Amino acid sequence: MRNGYVTVFAAFVVFLFSFFPTLAYGYTAPVTASYYAEPIFSENAVSQGVVNLGFPFPEGAPPYTPSQIASYYGFSSLWEEGREGQGETIVIVDAFGSPTIYQDVAVFDAVFDLPAVQLTVVPLPGPHIGSYSDKAGWAMETSLDVEWAHAMAPYAKIVLVEASDDSLSALYAAVSYAVNAHLGQVISMSWGAPEPELLGVTGPGSISSFDSLFQEAVAEGITPVASSGDEGAYNGLSFPNVNYPASDPNVLAVGGTNLTLSTAVYGTEAYGGYTISSTHEYLWVDSGGGQSEYFPEQSWQENAEVKLTTSAGNVEPTGRVVPDVSYVADSPYGPTGWGGLWIFDSTPVIIPVSGQTVYVLQGWYGVGGTSCGAPQWSALLADVASSHGEAPGLGLITPIIYAHGHDYETYFNPVMPYNDLNSNGYYYYSPGWDAVTGWGSPKATSVASLV
Repeated sequence: MRNGYVTVFAAFVVFLFSFFPTLAYGYTAPVTASYYAEPIFSENAVSQGVVNLGFPFPEGAPPYTPSQIASYYGFSSLWEEGREGQGETIVIVDAFGSPTIYQDVAVFDAVFDLPAVQLTVVPLPGPHIGSYSDKAGWAMETSLDVEWAHAMAPYAKIVLVEASDDSLSALYAAVSYAVNAHLGQVISMSWGAPEPELLGVTGPGSISSFDSLFQEAVAEGITPVASSGDEGAYNGLSFPNVNYPASDPNVLAVGGTNLTLSTAVYGTEAYGGYTISSTHEYLWVDSGGGQSEYFPEQSWQENAEVKLTTSAGNVEPTGRVVPDVSYVADSPYGPTGWGGLWIFDSTPVIIPVSGQTVYVLQGWYGVGGTSCGAPQWSALLADVASSHGEAPGLGLITPIIYAHGHDYETYFNPVMPYNDLNSNGYYYYSPGWDAVTGWGSPKATSVASLV
């Protein structure tokens, strides 16, 4: 399913349908944008203001709420210290944006008892070339990014920069605008493209142009954050590779995990609902990871003595390795099932089926993928920086993270394999750092002590 430019890293799970991004201009390498959605309300009328947590799922877990995620990762403890993103601005870069984002985040905030979002939308000029389904898919991505960045940094400002389309040149223009206009201290990017497809590209949207921009960003105290991808080690190609911009050394790369919480009810009474006795965070088999072909291994990774674990054993990396860290991407009890997080998105998704039947989906969705991680790690950094007063942002934090790799369990939740599901298709689980989940998911207050 490749005919566009940029992969949107939101793997919406269970009810399968796909959006295909349209090539706008520039390099003609194919890129995937696949979505798997479980609609909570499939009627034309959107049921606003009520999250039906008792919705009868046939299997798996209902998506998680902000309070559940904040409690597990320790955001709640940061907030008790007065670190809720005050004075910080999170920049979110997406393509097309969402025509309903203001009303959607307002519903999300009301249902989950969040303060009103301080949101500014910046639509950039351009041709806006793309199919209806492509734009609807990016609208869902936008809802996820904005709603969950706000949920985890409730008093941070959010600036949504909408690229005119999903070509890399348009997204480069959006990131460039965010950096040069000094819009915020952290930039969230839940998108990317396989690095091998970009190695011969020149000009705006090329790896070299993005990298120069990211170097400028970290020099100014800005932290770029990107999702590592939802297609495992291969990214839809025939050989292992990594996604860009996650592979850039100036970017914090976020992989995915499979989280089960003892506080959740998996299934419902009508379908044999049950709870589990303990919380676990497992490796997510679709998490992107590996080593860059373009960027050499960084000194801070070499000093941490990270290894790539394959079926042949440990291998010394030659390139910059990803991901650096991870975050929930899926929430079932076991390796398959339902999307990890609730979002509200009222932009209609029109799905034609056999004959003349058409479904229009709007409302509450369970969504997942490494798209969950980039905006929430961005929120975590905003929360941490909010205690620094008028100081600039945190800038490049990956060397700090790797410098403490010897004591990673102090700062990160170790991620375990789930039975024989212990790889992303090529790279395997390993204690400490691995090419599926990095060092692990955050213990918020401990991560805060690093910077």
